[in-house]
Amino acid sequence: MTAFLARKLLGALAVAFALAIGTAALLELAPGSTCATLASEATEPILPAGCDAPLFSRLSRQVVALMTLDLGHSAQTGRPVLAIVSAHLPRTVLLGAVALLWGTVLGGAVALAQARWPRLDRPLGVLGLVAFSLPSFATGHGLQLLLGAWLPVSGSEDAMHAYMSTGAQVLDHARHLVLPAVVLGLGPAVAIARVARAAIGEELERDYVRAALARGISPWRAWTRHVLPNAALPVVALLGTQLPLCFGGAPIVETVFGFQGMGWVLTGALAAQDVPVAAGVIFGLAGVVVLSNLLADLAHAAIDPRVRLS
Repeated sequence: MTAFLARKLLGALAVAFALAIGTAALLELAPGSTCATLASEATEPILPAGCDAPLFSRLSRQVVALMTLDLGHSAQTGRPVLAIVSAHLPRTVLLGAVALLWGTVLGGAVALAQARWPRLDRPLGVLGLVAFSLPSFATGHGLQLLLGAWLPVSGSEDAMHAYMSTGAQVLDHARHLVLPAVVLGLGPAVAIARVARAAIGEELERDYVRAALARGISPWRAWTRHVLPNAALPVVALLGTQLPLCFGGAPIVETVFGFQGMGWVLTGALAAQDVPVAAGVIFGLAGVVVLSNLLADLAHAAIDPRVRLS
């Protein structure tokens, strides 16, 4: 297990370094970058901020800054980018975690219902396909119209949040999380339902399950001891790919609901061409994705020892 963990940590560090290089290169070469803006507005031949340096030098400086978390300051507000990321990242992490948890519970329940009652297999599959095909902004606006009388439809907290008690603040955050998490978790729910349904169907056809039932083991014990633990392996592996998708869809969902997370900040930074904030947000989200993949690999290895030997 130690060797497996060491390999995964080295791989995560390599991915983080590649992300730093890619983020710096894209933002340096993209239209509207800091140096491009300064070049278009400069009236003197010598540009500030080292923009007259060669491209490789600028990229190297940005990569080192990203790897050392020296993210600079916002071009709009002058605030440190690290402070902006630190203030908004926990909200996006919480939203993604709640969305994935809700999607896992819903997808698992749908898969169990399809396996237990075959008549529900096709209707639930069609319903899941429809839910998966709808754009997240359309689903979000629909839920705002349907449930706006009972749940908050905008923002991440109430205007009087600071004056509430601790319990009321927790409840306020939970109420603002419901609709964005529901929309963001629909995609993982459908994917988990399909994978879990196929895995349960395969396990039910295994010879050892039939032999256990033939020996007189109750169906409940056969499901809980044999079918579900083995069917959970592909679902756990799938979770490592669904959490990055949650963060990838966060900018759209957070913009629709005005949820002030990293996606909301990224949308505003790109609209205002605030390159330092955009770079910091992209690198922060990428770091969370790398960490989530690492945790998913470790969870998969803890469940299935064969993974550690491969």
